Amino acid sequence: MSAAGTTPTATPAAAPTPTTAPEPAPPASVKRCLDCGAALDGKFCSECGQRAQLRSLSLRTLTHDAFHDLAHLDSRVWRTLRALLLRPGYLTNEFLAGRRTRFLPPFRLYLVLSVIFFVLLSCKPSEEAIVLDGKELGQDQASEVDGKSSETAQQATQELRHDIASEVAQATRTKESATNSEADAAARAAAAISQVDLSPDSNVMGTSDCDFTWATAGRAWMEPRLNRICENLKTVSKREFGRALIRNVPKMMFVFLPLLAFVNLLLYAFRRRKYVEHLLFYTHYHAFAFLLLTLQMLVLFILGWFPSLSVVASLVTLASVIYLFVALYKAMKQVYRQSTLLTSLKYILVLMTYGLSLLLTFIGTVFYTALTV
Repeated sequence: MSAAGTTPTATPAAAPTPTTAPEPAPPASVKRCLDCGAALDGKFCSECGQRAQLRSLSLRTLTHDAFHDLAHLDSRVWRTLRALLLRPGYLTNEFLAGRRTRFLPPFRLYLVLSVIFFVLLSCKPSEEAIVLDGKELGQDQASEVDGKSSETAQQATQELRHDIASEVAQATRTKESATNSEADAAARAAAAISQVDLSPDSNVMGTSDCDFTWATAGRAWMEPRLNRICENLKTVSKREFGRALIRNVPKMMFVFLPLLAFVNLLLYAFRRRKYVEHLLFYTHYHAFAFLLLTLQMLVLFILGWFPSLSVVASLVTLASVIYLFVALYKAMKQVYRQSTLLTSLKYILVLMTYGLSLLLTFIGTVFYTALTV
């Protein structure tokens, strides 16, 4: 065949060589929070809130952070304290509504303010100024008078015993109706009076016999504890017992608050509120009370340097007491949102049960102190 008649054969196209995809670059090291280990994306950890960039630890850093947290106008501390002091019930409503990050947690707030209050209360001088013949004694003179309290008490009881004996003798001479038994009874009373020791360093029970009997139910539980209390009080002074009682008052509050919350649970049964909401209400209110009383103590301490401002100090005390009662009413009105009449009636019931609960918990605290002192 001729070359013209031949048809050229097509050469098959070469198959494309497969191209390999470029390997991804190795991922950069992920920064993690030093506190919880979560991956960091931003200036703060999304899990725990700690700063991503921590500055080197130094005394200057710690001082700056403390001053910044306390002095900053938008800090949670000042925002919480302002609302607690000036807007009764506001913090409770905000917490129940779910707006909680802007304020301090209620139980932490209560604990911190109660600790500050009781620390300041323990630092307060236990003895008031002593006034003798219209003149206020100084600290040295007051200590001298306090040191002679035991001697003065013994002298007073001896004079009282002498007066009783003189009255008995006079009655025997002038009245035939004064029998020997009456005279003996008066003499025994005078002898008992003379044994009373009013010194704060004397034992609470003195030399009293510890042989108590409990005739009602629970005898097996009560009798040994009563006798143990008596034995404890024979070995502790009145001053030591008073200090131990003051130390146990914060523990009393942890029993007192649940009692009040239970009262509110009954008063607002038809409002269908949970028990923990009432407990939160009284936690905020007592935190407010501790804050107000702490400020009152500080103001009175400053005014104590100026004797001419004693009237102002009395007015501050009166205003604090009045505001305690007013704030409770305003908080009940703000949180429970009932009419003025219903709120007023329940407010009166709360005050009555408040006093009763306080009395019961205080008696229990005295019993607990005497048992464990």
